[in-house]
Amino acid sequence: MAVDGAERARAVRVAHTVAAEAARAGCEEGSAAQLVGQDGSGPARKAAEESARGTGISGMSQPVVAVEGDTVSVAIQVARPTHLLSLVGMTQVHGQAREMCTLMAR
Repeated sequence: MAVDGAERARAVRVAHTVAAEAARAGCEEGSAAQLVGQDGSGPARKAAEESARGTGISGMSQPVVAVEGDTVSVAIQVARPTHLLSLVGMTQVHGQAREMCTLMAR
């Protein structure tokens, strides 16, 4: 059980890392657009999606990126294979995360 518990903890950690990095990338691009007087929501969404997809992590869901006002949020789910629990039919454990940041023209 400890082995599969560690896999779940790894899935949660990876999901948080990817979501946080994608949100940061989105905020940086969106903030840069706002700095020159443009709407930053499109660049923020595109950068966040590209950042999350560019990780190449197997078992990761499609990122769910939302830009509402000045807030960028990214939700990710990561699945990891089980080792012992697969003997009783549970073949995966999941970790999920949602990270947010605020666009600020700098």
